[in-house]
Amino acid sequence: MTGNLSQSVILKMFLETVSQNFQHLPQTEGDPSKDVNQALNVLGDSLNQQGPLKNLSRSKKKLSQKPWITTGLYKSIKNENKMYRTLVRTRFSNTRAHNHYKKYRNKLNHIMEMSKRNCYQSQLSSNSHHPRKTRKLINYLIKCKEKGLTSPDELINSANRQPTNFPTHLMIILYLLAVSWQLL
Repeated sequence: MTGNLSQSVILKMFLETVSQNFQHLPQTEGDPSKDVNQALNVLGDSLNQQGPLKNLSRSKKKLSQKPWITTGLYKSIKNENKMYRTLVRTRFSNTRAHNHYKKYRNKLNHIMEMSKRNCYQSQLSSNSHHPRKTRKLINYLIKCKEKGLTSPDELINSANRQPTNFPTHLMIILYLLAVSWQLL
């Protein structure tokens, strides 16, 4: 389906497809589980006819794992890569273009760090009342290899071992979490 179709039009098209597929459904006698399986197969086939699932490319899968990268940032990254490729082709001979690229790259990196920080801060604040989700997010941020950290000291020490990947504002949050764990 292409274009902007309203939800009611899409629903009507889906229901027409389902009704056509149900008309061709053979009747079975006695075994209701076969009837249910056939009905589910018809619904699945109708869904695939109206809106088949699309396989994501490797880069799109990787991008979906980074929720802080918006479409605008993605376009900016592509633009930065294009600028870099042109600089490589000219062997960095154009100093004005090289300076422009460096400024663009630095601003983009700053914006990406801010976006990443805001994303994780919002996730931590939204999951503040769910200790399991908070711990899972912290373990992801620390990228610890073990199953989980058991004490607050291990949490802080693990974060200190990876200072380049771990922003300082998250260290403060981890410290506050460690203090709250000790109070419990």
